[in-house]
Amino acid sequence: MKAIPTTPSAASSAWAEPRRRDVTIHQVVTEYLALHSPVSPTIEGRAVATDAPADLLSQVEGTSYRFR
Repeated sequence: MKAIPTTPSAASSAWAEPRRRDVTIHQVVTEYLALHSPVSPTIEGRAVATDAPADLLSQVEGTSYRFR
């Protein structure tokens, strides 16, 4: 899979013209975790969900990856 720039300075045209990719977020996460496991996500407190527990990392079910 071709890397997609993560900052505007990396490739400003990528941010100016969004495109549909033939990949799902779940495929991207699975591929990322295969290359970068284990990961240790932490709650930083920058975003607050008012309708969910404070330690919630994902509501996605039916995937092969887990956040611990």
